[in-house]
Amino acid sequence: MKKIVILILIIFLTGCNKYITCTVDIENNSMEYKYTAKYKVYSDGKYVTKVEKKETYIARTKTAYKYLKESKELEYDMLSSTYGGYDYNIETTSTGVKIKSTVDFKKLDVKKLVNDKKIDKYYVSGDKVLLSGLKKHYEGKSFVCK
Repeated sequence: MKKIVILILIIFLTGCNKYITCTVDIENNSMEYKYTAKYKVYSDGKYVTKVEKKETYIARTKTAYKYLKESKELEYDMLSSTYGGYDYNIETTSTGVKIKSTVDFKKLDVKKLVNDKKIDKYYVSGDKVLLSGLKKHYEGKSFVCK
């Protein structure tokens, strides 16, 4: 009996921690920076529960560096205050910006995201974001998800 209970617990606990990894590596010559990112998208198998992001922007000019520093701080402040659920840290380096963030989809205002067209309404069911939908959303932005 103990073995069955332990097995059920293992299946339940590992099932709650499913994630896919989405990565991208983009050279943006017009904006003079390079962008790399790795996202871990956690789900219950159907709905996204959180996303852990590690992003790096490497500037090739002082103008690009200033733009990245200012724009990323504003972007994450806006996302956090408007939609909730964002916990982030922005670190500036001598050549760019590194961002580590976690998006808690249980605290995120999904309906507002859809209304503001930040995510397609077909990727959402009620107030939850579908894993398949977010995967399509990221792949549409050149990410490779596995």
